[in-house]
Amino acid sequence: MKRCAWTLVIAFALAACFLAGTAVYMRGQRDGLALTTRVLAGDISAAEGIELSLRTAFEGHLVFDTELDVYGGGQSTESEWSTETVPLYPPRRLERNSGLMLGRWGFGLLNLDLNVLRYMHPAERAIYDDFERQAKAAPGLSAEGRVLLNDYTDTLPLVLSAGGDVDIKGEDSFYVPGDAYFPVPLPGEVWADVSICLREENDYFELSAPQLDDITCIYSSAAGEDEVYLAAQMSLDGELLDGSLLPGGRWGVWRIPCTEGDDGGLAADPGAAESVFTLAEPVQDMALYLSRGGEELMLFTLEDGELILTAIDTATGASRRNTIMETARLSFSDAFQGDGWGVYVSGDNRAALLTGADGAYELAAEYDLSGLPLLNPWEGTGVDVNVSDYHSKYYAFDGERLAVLEGVSYVPDTLEDRERMGIRYSMGALRLSVYGPDGALLCCLWIESPLYNGPEYWNSVADVQFREVGAQ
Repeated sequence: MKRCAWTLVIAFALAACFLAGTAVYMRGQRDGLALTTRVLAGDISAAEGIELSLRTAFEGHLVFDTELDVYGGGQSTESEWSTETVPLYPPRRLERNSGLMLGRWGFGLLNLDLNVLRYMHPAERAIYDDFERQAKAAPGLSAEGRVLLNDYTDTLPLVLSAGGDVDIKGEDSFYVPGDAYFPVPLPGEVWADVSICLREENDYFELSAPQLDDITCIYSSAAGEDEVYLAAQMSLDGELLDGSLLPGGRWGVWRIPCTEGDDGGLAADPGAAESVFTLAEPVQDMALYLSRGGEELMLFTLEDGELILTAIDTATGASRRNTIMETARLSFSDAFQGDGWGVYVSGDNRAALLTGADGAYELAAEYDLSGLPLLNPWEGTGVDVNVSDYHSKYYAFDGERLAVLEGVSYVPDTLEDRERMGIRYSMGALRLSVYGPDGALLCCLWIESPLYNGPEYWNSVADVQFREVGAQ
């Protein structure tokens, strides 16, 4: 008993020392956490009223919150320790692509093993079984031929796959036959070429249906708190495939209810999918987003050279169609939603600012986010720097100015230079760019923090906002 008691005393003493040491460390660090700001372009006065927030956590435990008045220079840092895991900032972003997709099942050349057979499409497996019997009876343990796919299935072989935070309820695979939930009749007679070899040194099965290669599959998805929205459309030679067997009887957008998955994600139940919006005409591309509160779906479609935004009320299904701009392609690399505005960034780093309410949106401004200046902290030392600015961006809009905050990573190109500079991993900084109502760059700032370049296992997240008028 005495030994157990002393063990408990020692354990409590060590815990107390750890917590005390942590508190002393945090107080000591807090005094030396000044954010430094350098002007790379423009006039810093354009950043008046902008506040930057930096939160840093050690293995999920909140350590520091830093607030910076970008123009005024005033800043404060608060520290706290939590025994429970504390999340970083709640998302202020539109989350596109939940990982759920609907497309054509990919036939092709397969090396035979038990796992391959297990994950075949039912029609593919039925064809395999027929040709396996033929190959076993043949002298060379091989067979080939041509079959009518319609003899094995009435519907187009599709795949429904999950990813990200979404799984398919009741399935032990991340992909399943999609036509079990979203049946689409085969477009007429479809012939398939088949070959199989069962010889141990060269066993394979190959199935191809060239007629299906010309089918265009377009899809996008967005996840809410307890549902996933899936938008999809398939066409052949510019005509929509028959969607009469789909939930709601048409192509469009479906709500798929979800329960909590085993890993804390979403378990989608595609068998309970319901239609919330119909796409009656073929489109060239699409992108689906869900608003932060889940009240509105933002469906972007590319239609004959025009970017169309259809805002869909998730509660009533009411929709409003908005023509945004002329464009040759729809390719968003980033999307962000504020109150009454949203920023959508294309693959070539051009941003479109949309403003509006109640489903009515219009293009307010366009910005070129490419070619922004970068700082080489080792300039003049002969060290070449490899810079990456692919990190998530955060945005703020005050009705006239757009602020864009992004993380930037930089590291010397060579291992020798990294060792000479004492850099184990890449360094990091924040770049804040402010744009005017005409899309022109007003200023670009480089902001560094000791916390943003903290030790291993430290994670930092930054955010930016405009201070309300009259707020101090």
